[in-house]
Amino acid sequence: AVFSLADAAIAATIAGRPELALADFNQSIREAQAIGDTWTESHALWGLGLAQLALGAAPEAKAAMQRALELITRVGDATGQALALEGLAVAVAANDDYERAAWLTGLADGFWAAIPASPPAPVIAIRDSGLADARRSLGERRFQALVATGRTTDVSQAVAQALGARPSAETPSSEPAPILSRREQEVAAL
Repeated sequence: AVFSLADAAIAATIAGRPELALADFNQSIREAQAIGDTWTESHALWGLGLAQLALGAAPEAKAAMQRALELITRVGDATGQALALEGLAVAVAANDDYERAAWLTGLADGFWAAIPASPPAPVIAIRDSGLADARRSLGERRFQALVATGRTTDVSQAVAQALGARPSAETPSSEPAPILSRREQEVAAL
């Protein structure tokens, strides 16, 4: 019942009625916490993040998506992690951190490929609209370079990096590869 409550609220959010979903998400989260259902709590937090994005509450959406990712990682649900990464990418973009949003998009792509599965159509629609400003701001070439870097991030460190941890010394860096050649960088520096 607690999971169904979150699902109904997600449906309302996707149908364009996120303001109606907030109370149901919060109730689902409270009840999931009360019974120790981490999986349902993460699902409700993901949906809450979507609703907050739709309502223009970008900082709150980012916090909800980060918490959803933390919880679903504890459960070990790869599909849930991919969904949480998708949501976090859009929330980060809504907070104007376009480079990180592109990297997170690639990271989500990597999770989908490893499952293997494709994101659901509503998630693709949310991604496309939520990342439009990032694509415009970064340019397609830079955006795709960052996505490619996210796709190749070491999976053992991926979620920690997505949540803001610094990569360990033995882990390949998540910093994007330069998109300019060495000569182009020299010219740009001049």
